Amino acid sequence: MSSSSNRLYLPSLNAVRAISAIIVMIAHIEAEKDGIGLSRLLSLIPLGEIGVTIFFTLSGYLITYLLITEKNQFGSIDIKGFYMRRILRIWPLFYLILIMGYWIVPTYFPSLYPSSDFKRNSLGGVFLNMFFLTNVTFILKFTPLFIHTIWSIGVEEQFYIFWPWLSMKNNQRFKSLILFVICIIPILKITFLVLSRFIHLSVFEDIYHIICVSKFDSMALGGLFALLYFEKKLSIFKFEMNCEFFYKRSIQRISYLIFVGYFLILMFVDSRFGHLYPFFSFVTGIILMNLSTNKNTIISLENKFLSSIGQISYGIYLWHMPIIFMFYNYMHAHGTFQAYSSLSFFIHPIIMICVCIISYVSYYYFEVKFLKLKKRFAKILT
Repeated sequence: MSSSSNRLYLPSLNAVRAISAIIVMIAHIEAEKDGIGLSRLLSLIPLGEIGVTIFFTLSGYLITYLLITEKNQFGSIDIKGFYMRRILRIWPLFYLILIMGYWIVPTYFPSLYPSSDFKRNSLGGVFLNMFFLTNVTFILKFTPLFIHTIWSIGVEEQFYIFWPWLSMKNNQRFKSLILFVICIIPILKITFLVLSRFIHLSVFEDIYHIICVSKFDSMALGGLFALLYFEKKLSIFKFEMNCEFFYKRSIQRISYLIFVGYFLILMFVDSRFGHLYPFFSFVTGIILMNLSTNKNTIISLENKFLSSIGQISYGIYLWHMPIIFMFYNYMHAHGTFQAYSSLSFFIHPIIMICVCIISYVSYYYFEVKFLKLKKRFAKILT
């Protein structure tokens, strides 16, 4: 059991969670408009790529920060405690969404489940998703569309299988392992991309796409900046990363400019620049380190509203797709958009408010019961 002296709070990270969840939701609201014949606003779909990349980088940063803090304070990492905390935080809502996707919705809302796409309701899909191979089912189209966001939850769980064990190494060894993960991902991508082009087997292309969505390199980059904070200096391929260098106000300004520029390029120039996400993850890592550890950060995201949204962001992420599909399906079936075309301007706020209400109820009347148990396995409260 953790004492109050072991309580840890990292400023602005809840707000980053909130922003990430909101922009993913906006992207999906836009993406699903095609199904009901509504025109899209600008080019907001690439926001999904941005939001997920932020989410993964933040996850790697925060998990690594907590693991290193535990190792420094207690001399070791309680692996069992780590996995119990992840299980109690992730599994209850995840499996509730699976039950809804494979039983409740097909039974009570069959119109959301195209009978022609039998693969999405197959036992194979259920089995793979139960064991968090959600990135595999996402690529193979074995996951119902209205819960397809679960793919990233599986990626997270897969990352957690090996990351705490790597964190137990001394920091120099851990740095080398982080760099290995960062470097091996693009090598694997190129390898399977080349194989898919010269050996025409769909399995190679599927593996390539699975590696693309499994952004372990983004999480590892987040972890690299957490390690940098504790080490203050890291030598990487004859280049010295210095914590104080990234704290400079000029570097912060450049990071935010690149961050915003990436948004604008994806939305208004070419979404294929999304393949530069490792560079974006690197910049995001700089921003996360400044937001959470630098007293002289040029931007602070600390405020009660964003913090409260960040607290329920896991629910927002998992609930928003089912709500979007149900909302669109109901409105389309009743001819609401045809009768009241002006309603299309209010779709975003209507859906976002509904999602936040459902997520609030989910958090305080379901998830929090497991979060209370989670504290029993925490040496450091966050």
